[in-house]
Amino acid sequence: MSTTAILGIDLAASPRRPTGICLLTGGKAVARVLYSDDDILAAAVPGIRLIVVDAPLSLPEGRCCLKSECACAASGKHFRRCDLEVRNLGIRILPLTIGPMRRLTERGMMLKQEFSRSGFEVIETFPHAAQTIWRIKRTQVQKGIRSFLKGAGIALEGVESLSLDELDAVTCALVGVYYLGERFLETGTPDEGRIILPVPGTLKLGSGE
Repeated sequence: MSTTAILGIDLAASPRRPTGICLLTGGKAVARVLYSDDDILAAAVPGIRLIVVDAPLSLPEGRCCLKSECACAASGKHFRRCDLEVRNLGIRILPLTIGPMRRLTERGMMLKQEFSRSGFEVIETFPHAAQTIWRIKRTQVQKGIRSFLKGAGIALEGVESLSLDELDAVTCALVGVYYLGERFLETGTPDEGRIILPVPGTLKLGSGE
């Protein structure tokens, strides 16, 4: 079994709200909640191979920012290609230009820049879409994730009491396993931005992941 470390982050738009964090190493996952940017950045300890974030990490093509008063708003772009492709899968995803999503995107892009500067590979995912692919109902995420982890042979500390933020962070880390195992669906383009999702099927942790 691999001991590759993956950090999953279910990012909140504001440091005042909880951000779920999950460190997945081999067959063990540890989840917790953090708030400040500094604490989130500090969670990326040496040895982590991949960071998987639930937040937009790029802007729509033609935009330099998401401010309505900026000239780039004339492009009329509210979604990236990856967002539209996820929507085409029948999964609701919000436009980046509304208030909370704008703040989330700005924070996600800043953190990605800092992580990348430290040498980490960072990818974007959408836990709700991943859970839909795994046929885990949003109203039964606690039970569904617990069952999924059991089938994959992964032990998760405190699974009975984890918040939705922590469970989504666990989902992000699991998507990372699919990504490193090259069993993933990629929406969007490298130039504008990608959302990485798992392919349907059983998760297997092997020496090559």
